[in-house]
Amino acid sequence: IQILGIEVNEVPLVDVEIIINGGQLLEQIDKVGMTNILAQMLSSGTSNKTPEELENAIKQIGASIRIEANQEDISIRVNTLAKNYSKAMNLVKEILLEPRWDQKEFTLIKQQTLSQIRQQEASPRSVAENNFNELIYGENNIRAKNILGNKDSVAAISLEDLQTFYLKNISPNQTRVHVVGAI
Repeated sequence: IQILGIEVNEVPLVDVEIIINGGQLLEQIDKVGMTNILAQMLSSGTSNKTPEELENAIKQIGASIRIEANQEDISIRVNTLAKNYSKAMNLVKEILLEPRWDQKEFTLIKQQTLSQIRQQEASPRSVAENNFNELIYGENNIRAKNILGNKDSVAAISLEDLQTFYLKNISPNQTRVHVVGAI
């Protein structure tokens, strides 16, 4: 893992960004949206914590942990008080290494994603952006596809697909960490 950092002691905060290379670029064209769903699943509890317990654990230490899928990576952004840095990073470790593969959460996340896709279909800006990407990259290029996927691709994704994608693509040798703060 490549780690880059800057010590800044003006305020007792630490910002961490963990970037796992790949993102949407590693998806199969017929299962676009997988990294988006994976990011949401990672945010939805761990093998030891329900989604509510994880959220409460993060709030208890006054931190924020956001996981986001992008075209070229999955990023985890952490903001915490310097005194709670170790606790926050232990939660991140648990999130990354012990995901909760809960079928109920998975189904809920897929439904939410389909709802977001429908909302985007009603947004002229989103429609224009999706059409522009298809014109630039070509219809069969993964870069032309919406990060959320489409109705058919999201419906085609199974929990087993997600677990396989996770095991194949989430790796320390694809990860870099940026740390800034009182550390």
